[in-house]
Amino acid sequence: MKNSINSSLLFKKSIFGILIFASILLYSINLYSASTENTTSLEGRENCVSCGQCVDKAPNSFELDEIDGKVNIKIVHPDSHEVFHVREAKKACPLQIISTNF
Repeated sequence: MKNSINSSLLFKKSIFGILIFASILLYSINLYSASTENTTSLEGRENCVSCGQCVDKAPNSFELDEIDGKVNIKIVHPDSHEVFHVREAKKACPLQIISTNF
């Protein structure tokens, strides 16, 4: 009887440990995928000269604001196809205000 209680307790502790491990693993995977996602941002938007080069190169990702004429980001996390266009827009920007992690 005592052995079955100890076995049952050991089994419950093992299952609990496995669940904790799985939770930590899934959390780590989510952190990794979030950190490797393609991201576009603007550094110094106020310095934008409204030349439109970014919109010409990547119209799905950038637009010029109707009020102040400065660039806005339409897609913060571009997919693999749009990444090419965002890179071209980044190269074309005369003030280099487009920032990416790819």
